[in-house]
Amino acid sequence: QQYVKDGYTGDYEEWLEGTLRGNQGESPTPWFWIRHRHDVVLARWAAVVGPSRVTAIVIDQRDHDLLLRQFEGLLALPAGFLVGKPPGKRNASLTWPEAQLLRRVNAHFRERNLPDDLYSAAVRSGMLPKLSDARAALVNPTPIMTPRWALERAAEIGAASATAIEALGIRVLGNLASLGAAPDPAEGVTSLPDEPSVEVVTAAQAIVGALAATKGERPVPPARQRWRRGRKINPLPEF
Repeated sequence: QQYVKDGYTGDYEEWLEGTLRGNQGESPTPWFWIRHRHDVVLARWAAVVGPSRVTAIVIDQRDHDLLLRQFEGLLALPAGFLVGKPPGKRNASLTWPEAQLLRRVNAHFRERNLPDDLYSAAVRSGMLPKLSDARAALVNPTPIMTPRWALERAAEIGAASATAIEALGIRVLGNLASLGAAPDPAEGVTSLPDEPSVEVVTAAQAIVGALAATKGERPVPPARQRWRRGRKINPLPEF
């Protein structure tokens, strides 16, 4: 989702295939593994400051405030000192129609070779916040579904990472084994659904947001979009 918000045009299944099944150095977005090989990232920190000075916090998707409570403990802050954003203001996931709409917009920007600063103003500062506002009003938003094979492959990678993290000798808060937990039998789909139609209200919100942002509202900085600039990265060890 974050890459789509930064201009990525590939479809979800293509990204999953390249990221989870392909050579990691040739992934459609190779920087993904630079950030998310958590065992490698933690090993790098441990090598610099020592394992005793590194703490890994394993999040729990069922408890969105867990990370705040863990940081309060690390910093000796009173319980409840850190307060999360209210539900309507959180960085909620894109819906399936929103992701497809945004991907189409990205393709048009690329076909016309439009500048990054215009994308930043019209899409990142205008369209995306309006989509977020419209999403908060949806009764039954259509989520992005993930194929079963991808969930199982992600669990394999998570299990390998958990084993490597445990061997580092660092402090771990949370359930490290959950990184490799098998997906629930009810999770995942055998194939992704067809590209959905976008609700008129959602499309209108996106257009209004884009127009308003290009009339002088301060845009967020342009994304670096390193995934599409052809930069070479160091090869990563395979799982």
